[in-house]
Amino acid sequence: MKKDTDKTKEQLLAELAELRKKSKKQEDKLKASNQQLDAHNQQLQAIEQQLRAANQQLRATEQQLRAANQQLEASNKEITRKEALATEAKEYAENIIKTLREPLLILDADLKVITANASFYNTFKVSQRDTIGKFVFELGNHQWDIPELKKLLLKILPDKSEIVDFEVEHLFEDIGQKTILINSKELIQEHGTPKRILLAIEDITERKQAEEKLKAANQQLAANNQQLRAIEQHLRAANQQLAANNQQLIASEQELKKEKIFSEKIVETANAIIVGLDKDHIIRIFNRGAEQITGYKKEEVIGKDWFKIFFPKKIFDEMNKVWEKSWGIKSYSYINPILTKSGEERIISWQATGMYDSDDLSKHLMLSIGEDITERKQAEEALK
Repeated sequence: MKKDTDKTKEQLLAELAELRKKSKKQEDKLKASNQQLDAHNQQLQAIEQQLRAANQQLRATEQQLRAANQQLEASNKEITRKEALATEAKEYAENIIKTLREPLLILDADLKVITANASFYNTFKVSQRDTIGKFVFELGNHQWDIPELKKLLLKILPDKSEIVDFEVEHLFEDIGQKTILINSKELIQEHGTPKRILLAIEDITERKQAEEKLKAANQQLAANNQQLRAIEQHLRAANQQLAANNQQLIASEQELKKEKIFSEKIVETANAIIVGLDKDHIIRIFNRGAEQITGYKKEEVIGKDWFKIFFPKKIFDEMNKVWEKSWGIKSYSYINPILTKSGEERIISWQATGMYDSDDLSKHLMLSIGEDITERKQAEEALK
């Protein structure tokens, strides 16, 4: 019994030791599993963090994508708007080209006509059917096959991209000899868009003719100016001579004035009668001697008719006839009676001189110097 009990203890201890071993293994295993689980948990946490970062990045990407979509949508709208503006601008430009009075052509890179305006058709007498799609040099039955134009488009334009005021003279089949001014420019196109060339043509024939006329007129004007300068020089010389003559005339007038004053003093101081009459026997000169003999003051008779004041009525008609015959004669002598203011009749011997040198007829005078011979005539009569 005791043996069996001891045996059982031993077995139990052995089993317990085995259990302990197994338990130890299980603990080690569990510990290893826990460690592995911890590692898995750490890895899972790292994955979760990566996942959260990926989610954040995804959300940011979604926001960027939405922004990009919005931007793309705005770009599409802008492209649509620009396309509409481009279409509008193209139509606007085409309308301008059509309505311009200046003939215009638009050529492609091969120098074929893409567009021509109405002014081109009207000016050069060609149709749209015979123009669009044709080489520019073939237009109008090859009348645009102009050497200068070929040089312009094939050699000069490719290097410069713009030509300003290129003048060409040409005899066109339908419109005759013309002088045209060509302006050409390569139109700026978007990348990949075919090349376009604008050709503006201006008919300056009338302007050139006007310029030639103006040139001839200017030459004539220059000749006239030279002639005018010669005339001006001659005129200056004449003016200088005139100035000298004027100075001489002034000196002469001053001398004449002195002589006139001297003569007037002589007339006034002379004892003889001195009377000056115009053609109508109006008294213009009446000196002091005349005042003393006639009894009239100068102020009473100047501007009045000599005949009506001083001639007796009995000789009035006779003296009119004598006066008409004597007017214009340089000098003559005569004797006739005159009446004084008191009514006394005095016999006067006259020596008359005609003064007709002035161009002014109103200044012509008959200047008469008279001597009172009344007493002498009375003595002569008494001796008879």
